[in-house]
Amino acid sequence: MKSKFGYAVAIVIIVGFFITLITLLRHPERFENIIVAVIGGLLTCVVTIVNYFWGTSKSSADKTELLNGVKK
Repeated sequence: MKSKFGYAVAIVIIVGFFITLITLLRHPERFENIIVAVIGGLLTCVVTIVNYFWGTSKSSADKTELLNGVKK
């Protein structure tokens, strides 16, 4: 249950960023600084997701899960 909620939150955040970016790109001359900030936030989220699933955080989470199974 916990992991499904995490996936849902990640999807909502990414979709929300894209909706905001598309809305702002309709008038790029008015929202130039905000567009740069939104793109920076989106890139930060993407890097965090990639680091979790393919970086050391994933292997650490797997190790913790394995150790919790051994302790029971």
